Amino acid sequence: MALVVTALTASCSSGHSDGRPLQGAPVLEWTLIATHAHDPERFTQGLQLRDGIWLESSGGYGESFVVLERAQRAHARLDLPANQFAEGATFVDDAIWLLTWRAGQARILDQDLQVQRVVRYAGEGWGLTYDGDTLIMSDGSNYLTRRDPDSFAALSGIAVRDGDRPVTRLNELEYAHGLVWANVFGTQRIAAIAAHDGQVCAWLQLNSLAERIERPPGWDAANNVLNGIAVDHDTGHLHVTGKRWPKRFEIRIDELEATEHCAAR
Repeated sequence: MALVVTALTASCSSGHSDGRPLQGAPVLEWTLIATHAHDPERFTQGLQLRDGIWLESSGGYGESFVVLERAQRAHARLDLPANQFAEGATFVDDAIWLLTWRAGQARILDQDLQVQRVVRYAGEGWGLTYDGDTLIMSDGSNYLTRRDPDSFAALSGIAVRDGDRPVTRLNELEYAHGLVWANVFGTQRIAAIAAHDGQVCAWLQLNSLAERIERPPGWDAANNVLNGIAVDHDTGHLHVTGKRWPKRFEIRIDELEATEHCAAR
């Protein structure tokens, strides 16, 4: 099926901002609920929580892997070839899809992280999530691509905008509360995106969490940025972390209702 791209220019009005919007959408208030340990050796690319099992992919040439763990104890791990850079990963029913950055390969894995199939795709792979119907993938641009969860074939595309301004460098993704939540690479903020039309409904500004991270000598501030979003479906809380961050933060969005009309449109 041909790739269909939907552009968006309309504004999504929403109140309850805790400050001046970054562009057109409001900035949501949030509360830090808890701080958890996170392996600082992980260059986090994908993060997800399902039924008490954490899925995390870690990038880097010669050091990429994906791991499944419960209560911080790994029970399955897959290391990638040295010439491949792991990117986003997501659960899809009883399987897991894993992207690579520039190798153009996606792997479908079983629950023991055994490779079942490898497929090719064009362009770069950044983030990946699943809305219960289709995969949603980012590639570093302002476009999100919907893909078939069985074949990985591209189905359609969405241009992401805040008002009339493209939002680029979309990275790790999570589908939660009817919205796509996306890290914007190189920043400490997350966009909440309406999945049907690409409009940014709101922002999470998380600089204060980044300031809680201890930075050892040689810290790569340009790359060790916020990345990794996972929803706890039992509480509705989001868990966020970053590349080589020693902490994972659990937050509650205080004004989630401000985005509900965007998700339901």
